Amino acid sequence: MGLKIQFLMNPKLKKPKSLSALFAVFLLCLVLYIFLLHSSMKIEKPTSLYIYPNQTTEDVMADLKVKGEINNMWKINFMLKKLGVKRTLPIGHYKLIPGTSDFKIARMLKGGVQTPVRVTFNNMRTVDQLAGRLSKQLLADSLTILN
Repeated sequence: MGLKIQFLMNPKLKKPKSLSALFAVFLLCLVLYIFLLHSSMKIEKPTSLYIYPNQTTEDVMADLKVKGEINNMWKINFMLKKLGVKRTLPIGHYKLIPGTSDFKIARMLKGGVQTPVRVTFNNMRTVDQLAGRLSKQLLADSLTILN
């Protein structure tokens, strides 16, 4: 308060540097918000993204671009590189919710944070029939399920 009164009374005093520092912090926060917390997805309802075995990161990004209706993929690609994602991502089912930030999507894909899949089966008489039905609904071979 005292500095403000002195500044008004004596015009030879320089403006306080805290104002420019405060403006710089504000700009930094704005850039971080846009880069980390802003969502590039234009979906209106939750969408599922499935990652299959032998699918590369580029394949997943192309699928994500279509499913998430993302025009600009450079932010997600940049974040995946900075998070240390290699050539493949963990396989599974991922749910894309409207408004999810690009950073959250990158962390979800890197960490393998998957959404549970609902499995239903009716009228299975043998274990072989059950294994065949489960292999269609899950990413597993029926022989793997039997063993």
